[in-house]
Amino acid sequence: MKSTREKLFDHFDDEVVEKLRVTREHSEAYLNRYEQWLWAVTQFGLKGHAVFNDSAPVFHLKTNPFTNIKIPAGIYKLQKNVTDAHTYRIGHPLAQALIQQARELDTPEKLLTFDYTNTQSRISILETLVGKQGHLAVYNFTVSALEDEDYIIHTGITDDGKLLDSDQCMRLLSIPVKNEISINGSLNIKVLDDIQKKKRSGIINDIAEKNAVFFEEEMDKLDRWAEDRKKSLEIHIKDLDMAIKQQKTMSRKVARLEEKVDLQRKIKVMEKKRTDLRRKLFDAQDEVEKQKDNLLDEIETKMQQRIKIKELFRIHWKLV
Repeated sequence: MKSTREKLFDHFDDEVVEKLRVTREHSEAYLNRYEQWLWAVTQFGLKGHAVFNDSAPVFHLKTNPFTNIKIPAGIYKLQKNVTDAHTYRIGHPLAQALIQQARELDTPEKLLTFDYTNTQSRISILETLVGKQGHLAVYNFTVSALEDEDYIIHTGITDDGKLLDSDQCMRLLSIPVKNEISINGSLNIKVLDDIQKKKRSGIINDIAEKNAVFFEEEMDKLDRWAEDRKKSLEIHIKDLDMAIKQQKTMSRKVARLEEKVDLQRKIKVMEKKRTDLRRKLFDAQDEVEKQKDNLLDEIETKMQQRIKIKELFRIHWKLV
């Protein structure tokens, strides 16, 4: 069974493997795509500073490569529920420092030859690209309004003009590089730039649609809250109206002056309470209008987007 399972996994497409439900034992050691990327960045960034366990997502940090942040030495595990080591995840200060360092690396233009033929994994979306070459660039796109939203834009094209989608670009970059050659000025920058501009426009449109949905949902919440508040206050006012009416009827029926005075005092108290409730009703309506104004101001701020695009790297690629 173990041999059969290994053979199956060796021949499954990577896309399929990522979606398979594995056993609990395997799932603990199985890394999802983002963890794999983090692990690769960590291995690259900690060369000479840490010893890595190839059979498990564990490394022993010997020395801290960053002088500006305090990172303790010791065992780190990219796992959940860790009790005998440091828990390593993307939010860890060491991981964040390594990611930032990777973003700022100097990446001169090169021709990279990716060795798919000798790769054990099968990646069907790359098979049509074997024997071809082309250009690829990766950009960091940031949209800033009330908050920052970061996106990675992949652009790629073959020399014969076939565009690569984002999945193909990401999968291509997961293949081991057989060799690299330095080049100068041979990349078709304008084509890649046009592709990223088109993808960037798509992201901005998606954000606008998301904000529109957010706006409608928030307005609906305010309207429902206002309606509930209004109904609640109106019910209380209606109940007081009935009580006041009953007290006035009783006041007309009693003969003794003392009882009439006592009932009239009670009626005055209830009338004051009714007046206060009516005032609260108007105040609640004013509060809703104020919150709607604040929401409109917030949406207008989101509409005033500040965008920033940064090219992380570009390459000429060949897949063999």
